[in-house]
Amino acid sequence: MRSKVLSTLCGIGTCMLVQNGVAADQPVAVASPPVTTTSTSSTTTTTVSPATPRLATTTSAVTTTTTPPDPKAIEDQLHDLVDTLKKTYNAAQSLQAECNRTYNADALDNMIMDPWMEGQPGLAHVQPPFPGALKPLPARRKWVDHDEAEITALLRMLTTEVNAIGPAANIDTSIKVTVEIMQDNMQQVDEQYARLDSLTRPATMDERGQPNYDKVAITKAAQALKDETSGLNEIRKRLLRQLKELSKK
Repeated sequence: MRSKVLSTLCGIGTCMLVQNGVAADQPVAVASPPVTTTSTSSTTTTTVSPATPRLATTTSAVTTTTTPPDPKAIEDQLHDLVDTLKKTYNAAQSLQAECNRTYNADALDNMIMDPWMEGQPGLAHVQPPFPGALKPLPARRKWVDHDEAEITALLRMLTTEVNAIGPAANIDTSIKVTVEIMQDNMQQVDEQYARLDSLTRPATMDERGQPNYDKVAITKAAQALKDETSGLNEIRKRLLRQLKELSKK
């Protein structure tokens, strides 16, 4: 029994020696130090720069001081306007006369030199034209162009003068209505002028090389222009009366 225990102990010792030898032959494993994972929480500091200030849009109320028109100055303009209206009327009438020229054929053919006239010999007096003796004459281009150019220049002046009277509308409500009527009438004048201007520039010529004027149409258009001019003068008179009534208040 004792020998069995000894042999067992010897076997255990031998095993331990063998194990220790093997352990001596093996490289000693160096324990690596524990890795400390330092989690560095990077704090991202977002520096927000102050916003660029917007341009302050300051809407300042612009106070426009409208100086009321001087009634006396408006009256002076209205007095001056009458001359332009008269000249425009006369120019249109002159154009009508050019388109309606006639001569008394019978009277001219029968007119003789009478050497026995009392006083100084000359053409015998002739009675008024006989029925059917008036013969139309063609409209002459130089005078048609002259009258039309004069009307054109006068209407430019008339437009400027009517526009200058426009501020009178700020004086009173009743005057404002009259000024608006005057401006509307001026538009009618412009329309009649445009028609008249086209008629004085025909596209065709006659056998003598003269423009083929439609004398009847030109006469009617010129009459319409005269009528509108007369109407404009009546409005001018009304406006003058209104200004005078206001000045009395």
